[in-house]
Amino acid sequence: MIKPKFTIPPETLALIRRMGVLPSRVKAANARAIERIARACADRVKEKIETQDIRKAGMSPGWVAYKQRHALDPRELVATREYLESIQVKGKGVRAQVEADDVKRKLLEYGFKGRPGVPHWTPVLADLHKEVSKIVGEELEKALGGG
Repeated sequence: MIKPKFTIPPETLALIRRMGVLPSRVKAANARAIERIARACADRVKEKIETQDIRKAGMSPGWVAYKQRHALDPRELVATREYLESIQVKGKGVRAQVEADDVKRKLLEYGFKGRPGVPHWTPVLADLHKEVSKIVGEELEKALGGG
């Protein structure tokens, strides 16, 4: 009986070894991508509010006077900074998510009682939607040794 004898080239061995850690690398890359996307979302929404890069709804003269009387921030969506500071990333990796004061977020984003909404989440989410594949691809490339 002849027993076939062959050797595995070093490059193939290296590939086999890398494939053994592949699932954990892909999982880690996915976690980093999710965290990056969540962080980008929170940062961009805050930046839109801080720089007033929003479609302004306009403030009533009474609200402007109230803000002046109480030395509140004169910008829209800011006043006490409570809402702005509530926007943050909670959790890590695949559990990362953006949180904010949900009641204020909905009222300010969509409007209420004759006051038009000031979309600040919707445009950020639309922009990020276009970038998700790129971010995931970058993280996978890093994880697999391509970047």
